[in-house]
Amino acid sequence: MDANKKRNIIIADSNDERASELHSLLSGSYNVIMVSDGEQLLKKVADYFKKLSAIILDGDIPKISAGQVMDALRNKKITKYVPVIVMADRTSEITRMFYDKGAAAFLRPPYNSKSAKAKVDNLVKTYAERKWLEKKVIQQNRELTYQADMLRKLNNNILDMMGTIIEFRGIEDNNHIRRVKEYTQILGEAVATFFKEYELDAEHINYIASASSMHDIGKILIPDSIVLKAGKLTADEFDIIKSHTTKGCEMLEAVSKYQEEIYYRYSYEICRYHHERYDGSGYPEGLSGDEIPISAQIVSVAEAFDALMCDTVYRKAVDFDRACEMIVEGECGTFSPKLIQCFKVSQEKIRKVAVEYAG
Repeated sequence: MDANKKRNIIIADSNDERASELHSLLSGSYNVIMVSDGEQLLKKVADYFKKLSAIILDGDIPKISAGQVMDALRNKKITKYVPVIVMADRTSEITRMFYDKGAAAFLRPPYNSKSAKAKVDNLVKTYAERKWLEKKVIQQNRELTYQADMLRKLNNNILDMMGTIIEFRGIEDNNHIRRVKEYTQILGEAVATFFKEYELDAEHINYIASASSMHDIGKILIPDSIVLKAGKLTADEFDIIKSHTTKGCEMLEAVSKYQEEIYYRYSYEICRYHHERYDGSGYPEGLSGDEIPISAQIVSVAEAFDALMCDTVYRKAVDFDRACEMIVEGECGTFSPKLIQCFKVSQEKIRKVAVEYAG
């Protein structure tokens, strides 16, 4: 094997006879770099670090002590990737001191024996395999992160596309889905700030905001004669309208295999429960309080508020301040006092979104 292709080992030894024995033992398999003091060793480590397979260190190295050398190597995280084999008396105190500083093993005489060579070879192999595995794990994590990002974008696109179908059908205002999504994001961030018990973080808030696009997906299955009817609905017609919550969940179940589990869960919760009310007066199940998933509670406020500011077949829009008043006063049904608090503190952010998507 060409010397340039061999793995590099630094032998730092002030004992010429022992250094010569080690050089003879290892030079057939390694490119051996000889130094005689701690200063030289640290300089060579800096030169060869990325291509260094092991360090053999004299426990009595001059200029910079072996303990100080170990501290320097550990502080630069070199001992994590390069085994340091120490030649020193094996007293319990010395052994503990060097191991604490990151030493991988000790080497005892005779230094030209097969067992000494085997110990060096095994450590070099073990550290090389560990380094390879760590690199592989990092690479796989990057690939998984990339795949997760792509899947998240795909799910976002699916949700937005399905939500937009409702807009094209003329059931909702063109920007209703976008505004509800923005309001959900704002309210979710307020919930995370003020009410830690819901254990929401930025990632889950983003999922909930994306899934909010599904809140009225079930209306696709409601006949135009009912969903677009001008004027008051009959009791039977209203029951059919209310079924959009459960029909939407049936649609989501049909495409669940194409969705990330967390997207499906939040989409399902929001679609089914966004018309539930905190006092139990909502539908389809009459849930009350925190029986209603927090995702649906957030979207219910966002959706009800935006609906107030949109002309529909049922009523004319109201202005921003009146819509805020109606939400706070419970004129659209009872919402959680915690959500009302979040709505109040978020009004200026919500106003900016309303202005941006107006018209």
